[in-house]
Amino acid sequence: MKKYLYSVFVFSFFLFVIPYLLHSLANEEPVLVETANFLNTYNSVINYVSIALGTSSGLFLSLLLFKERKTAAIIEKAVKRDAAWDLYYLKNRARLAFYQFYDALIERDFSVVPNFLTQSFYKEFFQENLVPGVTNYEVVNPIEITDTHIIGVEDKLDNTCDSYTAYISGYIICPRDHSSISNELIVDKSSFKVICSFLREKDEWKLNDINDKVNLLKLLKQKLVYEE
Repeated sequence: MKKYLYSVFVFSFFLFVIPYLLHSLANEEPVLVETANFLNTYNSVINYVSIALGTSSGLFLSLLLFKERKTAAIIEKAVKRDAAWDLYYLKNRARLAFYQFYDALIERDFSVVPNFLTQSFYKEFFQENLVPGVTNYEVVNPIEITDTHIIGVEDKLDNTCDSYTAYISGYIICPRDHSSISNELIVDKSSFKVICSFLREKDEWKLNDINDKVNLLKLLKQKLVYEE
């Protein structure tokens, strides 16, 4: 959230300052006038692109927060009759399951994963597609989660039909090279965002799907259900 607000601030600063500077240039020598005209055209293009991108990002963030508020309201009612709907527990469970899932992919160690995944999801990703083994990964904690939002919930009268979805974002830290001077490990950080779906099995929340195709439509499709 802080990074988003900072980006908005920087964008707003240049949006107002650059036109002022161009206006000042246009009142000077002919060469400067031509330069100002060129920069003015360039600035207009940049502004249109920035506004389009800013609008898309703003809509995504607004919808994300809207879904989170609606979900929190349902969970507030649900937890009164069922402690399994504790909001902090759901978020922690989502983060822990994602960490375990990613660690299993990196280390090829699937011994702990069945405790966090549904049987169908475990079979799809670990029994059919991957060959067990050990990889030499140089980064101790390659995943850095920065945000976790619960954006969908289905609280049914039949607990075996309960589910929820979590939006998780952060950074993946990958080793790139070693410095030729200090021999220190150089890493790259790439951002990620995923939607994780959880099902309730034997009164435990199990990860049932991870989708990295996150967009406005995916957010809109997240269900908000509370049966009374």
